[in-house]
Amino acid sequence: MPAPFAEAQQRIIALNADTLPFVIEPTPEGAVARWKWADARWHNILAAGAYEQEYELRIVLDPAQATWQFSEFTSGSETSVGISGASFSSTQFRGRVYQRSFRKDFAVGAESSDRHGITSGHGWETRFSTEDVKRPIVDALTGLGWSQRRGFWSRLFGG
Repeated sequence: MPAPFAEAQQRIIALNADTLPFVIEPTPEGAVARWKWADARWHNILAAGAYEQEYELRIVLDPAQATWQFSEFTSGSETSVGISGASFSSTQFRGRVYQRSFRKDFAVGAESSDRHGITSGHGWETRFSTEDVKRPIVDALTGLGWSQRRGFWSRLFGG
């Protein structure tokens, strides 16, 4: 028999740890995990810039069916200014996300921040994978007897 809503929600929230780069908070419908996986500022002799990336995973729990559903959102921006001009780009996406990213940059001066504080130096790097957020949540919920809600196409074709 699946665990009740409150126990499932508490198990997800209990995954929070200082060693994790993301934070999980309760919501009325379940929980939300947020990871600001890139937040860097840099400057060289003739240029400067900023790079930000965020990921949000909403976990919607359905206690009547003992199922969960994920709702994902990503956003990011990159800005640079130098003698050759200035540029700005921004992206946002809502839907199913599978992403792995790695980036490493060097500069005269660089500063990056995460949930543990600010790091200064001559470079910065980011590592990100959506599976790092999803896997522990899926494991916790399946361990309590919950299952992922099947979407329209998987119900239609039995996937």
